[in-house]
Amino acid sequence: MKTDVHTRLGIRPVLIHGDCWSNNVFYDLETQSKVHSIIDWQLVQPNTGVSDILRFVYNGATSDLRKRYMGSWINLYFEILKREAKERGVESQATYSPELIAKMLREQKPFEIMFSLVLIPPIAERQSPEKRDEMLERITTLFEEHLQENCAECLNYNN
Repeated sequence: MKTDVHTRLGIRPVLIHGDCWSNNVFYDLETQSKVHSIIDWQLVQPNTGVSDILRFVYNGATSDLRKRYMGSWINLYFEILKREAKERGVESQATYSPELIAKMLREQKPFEIMFSLVLIPPIAERQSPEKRDEMLERITTLFEEHLQENCAECLNYNN
């Protein structure tokens, strides 16, 4: 994980979990939708917050959900971050413009994709065939999209 993205982009860091995925989130037993607690805090560090979002979504959402809502989830995160900072009297140095958010994503996506490629297959093998196939499709799609976004000229070299 890149730990200096906030410094290089000149923005104030936030404290991130560092290992934010579904197995570290416990939900309320009655509602199953309200977060009860988040565990496993040994990787806490200053960063941009983007890596926690990417890891949680890449390892927990289906490809369809991710494709449909990722932009909205990222925007929601930064809207809430700005609001919460303002309510606590913390002035943000950054406006979190679409360009700045895109830079953060470009910096932190590759590591989180690689993390998912390592994490998901052994977990998928212990699932039902249907769930296993969905999990493997999730990382295959994620990796293919990353290649298409970042290696277009490499992939079209012979054309």
